[in-house]
Amino acid sequence: MAIATKEKLLQSCKRRHIEIEAPELDTTFRLQSLNGREMSVFANRFADQELDNDSVDQLAGLLSLCLVDEAGERLVTTDDEEKQLANLEFSLLVKLGMAAQKHNRIDQLAVEDSVKN
Repeated sequence: MAIATKEKLLQSCKRRHIEIEAPELDTTFRLQSLNGREMSVFANRFADQELDNDSVDQLAGLLSLCLVDEAGERLVTTDDEEKQLANLEFSLLVKLGMAAQKHNRIDQLAVEDSVKN
């Protein structure tokens, strides 16, 4: 295996994306992977909460960082917009939130570890 170069390091900064279909809204949502800074923001905000599927504020917080348009621009950019995410139909909120958790490899242990570091 070769030693990393500056170019290889910078290439690893590219985002991964997945698309989640929501037939009930006749649309597809695009979720981006979190970078280190965003993961830290998420972990610090919710470190004292258990990561589970029914924490509406936690799912809305994660989605506010992950939901992007085709150009990769975040769809949710203000606290008020994030609060509005909690008004999504619960099944859609959970579907998107679980997809974002899986896409970012987030589980309770990962969140706790990132806060400790």
